[in-house]
Amino acid sequence: MNFGEDFARTVQARIDGTVARTVREIGARLIARSPMRTGTFRDAWRLVEEGRRFAWVNDTPYALALERGEGGRPPLGLQGLAELEFVSVVEAAAQAD
Repeated sequence: MNFGEDFARTVQARIDGTVARTVREIGARLIARSPMRTGTFRDAWRLVEEGRRFAWVNDTPYALALERGEGGRPPLGLQGLAELEFVSVVEAAAQAD
């Protein structure tokens, strides 16, 4: 093994750690901000991973209505908040190493 290979492994390990912390934190924020009437919506969040792509998904029938604010209720905008906070979450996750 040479310096280049060691360096590449170290960098990849740090990237992987940052990604894992970011995904966990985004999920924790989505769950914490989810309304808790019966717990169904909050409990329905699941992480979908396809290769190096990650998505938090909530497939309850009313998830989109909650996100958009249908039926006379204000929008929760959970996904929008996650998008707005994404850069700061990544920065914090990167600093954790």
